[in-house]
Amino acid sequence: MFVRTITTFAVLTPNQSEWETSLQRAENHNQQCKLLLEKHGFSVQTTRIITNPYPEYTNITNKETFLKDIEYLKSFVSENTRFNIGACTSKQYKDTLAYLPEAILKYNISASCLVPETSDGIVDMELCYATAETIRTIADTTPGGEGNFNFCGSGSPVRPSTTNTWNPAGGSMVGVPYFPSGYTTTEEGWYCTIGLQFPDIIVEALQPLCNNTSNTSSSSIVNTFASRTEDWEKGGQAIKHKLSYYMSNIATIVNSVCQETNIPVRGIDGSIAPLPTAASVVDIYKLFGLSYYGAPGTLEISSYLTKILKSVPVYILPNVTTSEIDYQEILDDTNSIKTVVPLIGYSGLMLPPTEDTGLAAAHTNNQYTIRDLLMYSAVCGIGLDTVPVPGDTSVLTITNLLADVMTLSYRLCKPLSVRLFPVPGLNASELTKFENPNLCNTRVFHI
Repeated sequence: MFVRTITTFAVLTPNQSEWETSLQRAENHNQQCKLLLEKHGFSVQTTRIITNPYPEYTNITNKETFLKDIEYLKSFVSENTRFNIGACTSKQYKDTLAYLPEAILKYNISASCLVPETSDGIVDMELCYATAETIRTIADTTPGGEGNFNFCGSGSPVRPSTTNTWNPAGGSMVGVPYFPSGYTTTEEGWYCTIGLQFPDIIVEALQPLCNNTSNTSSSSIVNTFASRTEDWEKGGQAIKHKLSYYMSNIATIVNSVCQETNIPVRGIDGSIAPLPTAASVVDIYKLFGLSYYGAPGTLEISSYLTKILKSVPVYILPNVTTSEIDYQEILDDTNSIKTVVPLIGYSGLMLPPTEDTGLAAAHTNNQYTIRDLLMYSAVCGIGLDTVPVPGDTSVLTITNLLADVMTLSYRLCKPLSVRLFPVPGLNASELTKFENPNLCNTRVFHI
């Protein structure tokens, strides 16, 4: 299994003399986790640092003072560490969003804007509009508009407490280990969370149940229409058991480092995080019997997979297990001490069209639309993520898309985000030509 990220959440203050020590502490923790995970055979793709909201500790008097602080901060962060300066969380600071495009271009930082709703349940349109302006400016000022890979607008309906009794499987953007939406507060203190990457593991769990295991692309775990419910239940149990085994071992390894660094592990975001080099989530849909992604039934499978992912049991174990049999023995041992690890953040199905080869191909073949993605977001995660849209998309149109997703977030009490890619010079249906190795190409979406 791949670990997408070990993310440490750090608290910074305006006292610049403390920045180097604080960031070095976060770096050291991440590296110790990475080395120990790799020693046990897990591949770690990235290590990341997310801070409390940047207006709390940077000099936001003007863009020049802000950029000077970002440059200073980045001098303490290694090239291999991804750095997120936190979120803009209030329209009191909305003017600072105009500073972010240049900071992203010059220093490759990530950031987000947490868009609240009013007491009347209306999305804060003033902050929505400022977020849309930032997306528009990044598209116009960074090569290929790809700087928007580092920025998003997000909704976070519930803030968990600082204890280990966080609400299971999210409701809040606090603790999300993924960029750019990950968010924390000063009150939460220091901690780390883990983000995973496991489409391949789910395919591996399901293949033994297939009626034709010789060819994944044409096989399914569904034997007959009459047995469909039972077959799905077996598939769900296979996924839960496989993920529980891997995730518990990862949590146990990371926790052993946390005991030394005094940076607690707060949870795991159990999301299917695609990557162009990994198996496609489309393969998983087909294993559940779907003829093609976007066909009738896509919503149902999205909902079921999310339900499974939100119910995976994760534990800190007495020791790392080397096989699923050993792991089951620990689970069955009533005398064995097992600490429950919360699922946090999205802990669901991610459907980014330009980070998954199958999703990219499906849209290239006109199998789903941006409205379909909005509908799927109602039963899974992540919102509208890495979605290429026409280069001339207006700020008002982006604002309204943000408002739609934020409304879903607050009405359904789940964290959702919007990471749009207005692609300069391209119209709807034209093919993108992204140069970022973490992105794959597809058609520009109609809005």
